[in-house]
Amino acid sequence: RRRKWRELMTEAKKTTAQKAADAKRSIQQRVFAARMNMEKLARTAKGQVGSHKYSYVTHENVIDCCLVPLMEEGVLIAQEVRVHDGEQMMRTALVNCDDPTDFMFSEAYIPRIQDPQKIGSWMTYLKKYTLKGLLGLPDTDDDDGASASGTNAGNTVEKKKADYGEGVHAVTPTEVKLVKEGPGGQWKLFAIDSVDGEFTTFEPFVANACNRASKNKESINIKFEEKKGRVNAMSVVD
Repeated sequence: RRRKWRELMTEAKKTTAQKAADAKRSIQQRVFAARMNMEKLARTAKGQVGSHKYSYVTHENVIDCCLVPLMEEGVLIAQEVRVHDGEQMMRTALVNCDDPTDFMFSEAYIPRIQDPQKIGSWMTYLKKYTLKGLLGLPDTDDDDGASASGTNAGNTVEKKKADYGEGVHAVTPTEVKLVKEGPGGQWKLFAIDSVDGEFTTFEPFVANACNRASKNKESINIKFEEKKGRVNAMSVVD
């Protein structure tokens, strides 16, 4: 009995020590541990522009992928609207539950839209992409380019991208088209002069371009310019 008691006490001390060590982990350590247990993102939503059909990741897909692993590591997802210099921004934060002052976040501007339905769709859209950016969750694989262009799965086109700020990516210099998708009027990037099809990346300056463009337009042409491996300019093509 004494031996059993000593074994139980030793195990209890180890468990207590482990819990104490876990509680001291930083938000980056927790997110890293959670990321290791996240499965590949599902793409359950379907869309079509002209003859081009595609599938894409929804906000619910992202939550399904990351919520449980993050909770198991003591990480809270907090998403809220903030105001900066008179502009509304969607902020997504990953918070250390054992130390709420320890967190990481990503922000994106919310376009000025009067239609409540459209602004709601935009907010959902930004929640998805800021959260994906924080977690480094890709929603494409090697077969995406082939499936979008109608070629065989083995004949894919490499999608070269350049870093643009924290947690986001931009396409390489090319002319692309912003196309409204669905009844919510969300915007999606599509390549014009490339066979690798759909670009699902989102940039804050794209939202500003949409604001400046005519509200009656269903598509906007955008040109990205690159310098030293980074996208440094964007212009609306008439």
